[in-house]
Formats: sequence, C-alpha cells, structure tokens
Amino acid sequence: ILVRAQLSDKVNATKVDAQVESLCGLELEAQQAIFDDFEDRPKRNEIVWRLKAKSPGVKRFTVTIDGQQASKEIAVSSNKYARVSPVRPGSSFLENVIYPAEAPASNTDVIQRIELDLRGLPKCETPIFGFNIHWVISFFVISMIAALVFKPFLKVRI
Repeated sequence: ILVRAQLSDKVNATKVDAQVESLCGLELEAQQAIFDDFEDRPKRNEIVWRLKAKSPGVKRFTVTIDGQQASKEIAVSSNKYARVSPVRPGSSFLENVIYPAEAPASNTDVIQRIELDLRGLPKCETPIFGFNIHWVISFFVISMIAALVFKPFLKVRI
C-alpha cells in the first residue's frame, strides 16, 4: 500500500519533519520519498510511504508533519469489495462529495490530502476520450443520454 500525503502550497516537502505513526497491524516497508519541484515537471509537493498489512481488520494510522497530525483509516481484508475510502479529502468541495467517508482537511492544514494507492483493487474510474472520469459522473451522463434516447419509445412527456 502506498500512502501519499499531499502538502499545502505554503509548505515545502523537502524542509519538513514527516513520519507515519500508530502502525498497529501495519508495517512500514519503505521510508518517505519526497516529490517536490523538479525541472519541467508539475509541482506535486507530496511525501510517499509504503506500508504492508500484517493482519486483517480496520486499521488507523497517523501522518505527522511538523507537529500537525492527520489520520487515515484503512480496511485490510481478503474481500476485494470491502468498503475502503482511498482518499482523506482536502478542502475542495468536489473531493468532499466524491470521498465523503472521512473528515476533510481545512484550508489551514499542512496536510491537505492523504491518498492510498491500493494495488490490486478495481479502480473507480471510467476512461472517456483519454480522461479518467469518476464512475458516478460517467453513470449520470450515460443515464441522462439513455433517458433522452428512449423518451419517445416510452412515450414520456416533460
């Protein structure tokens, strides 16, 4: 499991004290890797750790950056369709709508987002015209198109 902590724009990822704590049932496989400004690449300003689950169950770990803490929950199970929120959202309204399971970060938090890269789990995205669209949005659009196409056959009046 890769854990990505995206920092606010006011903080430089190379100059912070970052660590993962409360690893009950989780093992830290790789220390932090920092992704910051590189030439000819967009700014990512994030820190990445690799964790490994030692036992099944619902786990909670804490990311601490310069004394500010943010926690994230993860469900370790052999069930590929267990309820897992892959993202602890930032202060964006759209992220809060898409990932409502965990409390969002505020605008003043150093840690703006914590994301789990769950290898081996199905993605919740639909590739459309080269863009990866969240499945809810693609479902809504396809439902509306189908409703408009079948409206005359079902004799529906608006």
